[in-house]
Amino acid sequence: MSTHIHLELKTISSAYMWFRVLSDQKINAQGNNVDNKSRTTFNYDFERRPNNVWHLHIDISIHVVHIAEIKVRVTFETVYEGSIEVILNMELMQEVCTVACNHCLNGFNEQCEAHGISYRHEKVDLNIVGAVAYMKLHYTTDLKPLENTWYAKESAKFTPGTKTNFLCKIPFMVMDEVFFYAKGFDYQHNAPILFKHVPEPYYYTVKMRCSTIDTEDVTLSGRHSVFYLLCLDCALQLLVGDHDYRFDRLVDQGLTPEVRKNFIRWGTEYFDYMTNGYAIHFDNDSGRSSWPCIADL
Repeated sequence: MSTHIHLELKTISSAYMWFRVLSDQKINAQGNNVDNKSRTTFNYDFERRPNNVWHLHIDISIHVVHIAEIKVRVTFETVYEGSIEVILNMELMQEVCTVACNHCLNGFNEQCEAHGISYRHEKVDLNIVGAVAYMKLHYTTDLKPLENTWYAKESAKFTPGTKTNFLCKIPFMVMDEVFFYAKGFDYQHNAPILFKHVPEPYYYTVKMRCSTIDTEDVTLSGRHSVFYLLCLDCALQLLVGDHDYRFDRLVDQGLTPEVRKNFIRWGTEYFDYMTNGYAIHFDNDSGRSSWPCIADL
């Protein structure tokens, strides 16, 4: 006798992780890319939210030589009390990946139009079957053994407040500047270095989850908590390093000298507590954060 499980994955969000204009010098009079070389990449991440809610994140990127490149994250949601392995093995995963590809394709063309680029991409060249197989293999090999450990359980938690707002937002403001946006930094060189330490899809998950601190508590799994701590450490080192002056342009985004000073103080305090095996608490009207003792993990 077999048990049939019926699940639906609904699309709850689609967001640009980044969009970059490369060059339009190779576009001919008809608005077509002369060499038309392109590539597509795929990755994924997931979160188990409260009340057995699963969020599955699919990241698709399109890179068209001499034109532009984009990465789009599409998040799907379902409610299921069991393992995400069951979800990854369902036939609908191919449909899920197709939906994500379509969001990325539409986003690429929309952004090209918004930036005045007279080019339209027609197809996302992704091996959907291979992408689904990769998710299954990666989860089974690397993550399933940790499914019932601290790695998958709720860990770091931040409640809205002044201090937690700084801790949740500023690390990614600084890191995005270095690894994705600022012309003064070589993102093509820097980004791969970052992703050796913080896997790319995990970076986006932590960043986007932390960005909700204005309106709700932020909770991270043990896995994402560890990578948050690495991001915090990286941002602190960048702000006190030899290139700290390069972040002066972030003043317009709120990173004033006073804000930077407070972030360095609070961020260093938080990081030191964590790496020395203690849990830190900010219990006041400025917000509270908590973390299980590192020695217990």
